[in-house]
Amino acid sequence: MPSRNMQQPMTLSAWIAGVLILTTVVGVAPASADDTGTLKLRRQVVVTDAPSMGDVLIFVDVPDTLRQQISAIPLVDARVARKTGRLEISHTQLMEKLQDAGLNVGSLLVGGAARCNVSIVAARTNADAAPETVRRPRTVRPNRSGTQTLEDVLRTRLAEELSRNGGTISAEFEHAARDLLDLTTPPWDFQIHASIARDHGLRELRVAIRRDGVTQRQVRVFARVHVTRKVVIARKALGLGTYIEPEDLTLEERTFPAGQASGLTATEPLLGRKLKSFVPAGMMVTEAELSQEPLVKRTRPVTVHRRANNVSIRLTGVALDNGGLGETVRVRLGPRGRNQRVVQAVVTGVGAVRIAKGQS
Repeated sequence: MPSRNMQQPMTLSAWIAGVLILTTVVGVAPASADDTGTLKLRRQVVVTDAPSMGDVLIFVDVPDTLRQQISAIPLVDARVARKTGRLEISHTQLMEKLQDAGLNVGSLLVGGAARCNVSIVAARTNADAAPETVRRPRTVRPNRSGTQTLEDVLRTRLAEELSRNGGTISAEFEHAARDLLDLTTPPWDFQIHASIARDHGLRELRVAIRRDGVTQRQVRVFARVHVTRKVVIARKALGLGTYIEPEDLTLEERTFPAGQASGLTATEPLLGRKLKSFVPAGMMVTEAELSQEPLVKRTRPVTVHRRANNVSIRLTGVALDNGGLGETVRVRLGPRGRNQRVVQAVVTGVGAVRIAKGQS
């Protein structure tokens, strides 16, 4: 009897361990690379037909097969859609729809808006009627002879807007909009209604996709935009209080998010300026590091250089004006009294001027 009582809990423990092992092995299969991705719920859409998952979601790094499978999942049938005219989808409802379709929701990351407000309306011809009209256009195979894709049109628009200050524009479009970006004109027409700058170079482009004069869909396409241009760089380390000389600076290409301050583009206006902070070699020189302190100060002594008959003469005078590099200032020469005279001189450095041409 004692041995019988001892064997009973051992048998129960073994049975529990077996169930746990079986659950681990059989219960949940690990997600494959083809089942993973991120789904972002839109905040608001307007559709002209019974809405599906593809209308309310933005797909990020979702394989094409899985994206097509999810996009085809209906949210409500056509009769109910026409009757209600409005629908609200939350994250919870979204996950339930995915589970009902037999998908492994554990491998999908759902983000975006907390809920999506869906409006079901009749087809519209006014391009500005809805903030985001979603209707499935007919499948179009890109024709590469003499046509432009939507991506081409958007890149041209961005270049026109952002290249006015010089530089080369590059844009990286969101992966979720790839199907739209491959549409071509003809047969489609694209009307860009707005180009809105966001933070860190992100740009929102609002586009109406039309065919035969009728708006089929309105979309918002996001692009990360950068500008590459030549800017002023410190050729060597420049210390605090340094007056900039030509050999201190050079121009190099740098890439910046569109809309961000992108540095100075010419070295000449900076010559003779005083640095307010240390600038390491290879770093950009910006207005923030430069003071507006003049090289020549009014009432302060200056060294006057004059060249005549191949002879260089150096005199001492007093500046009557403040002046920066290359500017012309008045300088008083000679001691006070009858022998003093005033000449025009060009600022050449800190406390240094050169008598302007035509001055004797």
